[in-house]
Amino acid sequence: MPHYRVHILDQLGDLLGAVDLDCTDDEEAKMRMEQILVGQSGELWRRVIVSRPNEASERSLRRGGTRIRDHNQRTKSH
Repeated sequence: MPHYRVHILDQLGDLLGAVDLDCTDDEEAKMRMEQILVGQSGELWRRVIVSRPNEASERSLRRGGTRIRDHNQRTKSH
C-alpha cells in the first residue's frame, strides 16, 4: 500500500505540520488530502523509496560527498 504525506502550509508556504496517510492509490490520497486541508494550503507527497546510508558511506559523506535527503529533512547537509 503506497505511503503518502500531506504537508500543511501557512500563507507563506512554510511547513506547519504533516499528516501521514496509507492509501490504495493517488485518487484516494487526493480525496483524503482535501478532507484534511479544509480552508488551508498544502502539498501531497508520495514516498517512492527511502535510503539510509550505512556507517561507512555516512563517513565518506561527511568528507565532502553529496547527500540526497528525503522530504522529511528541509536543510542540506555539507
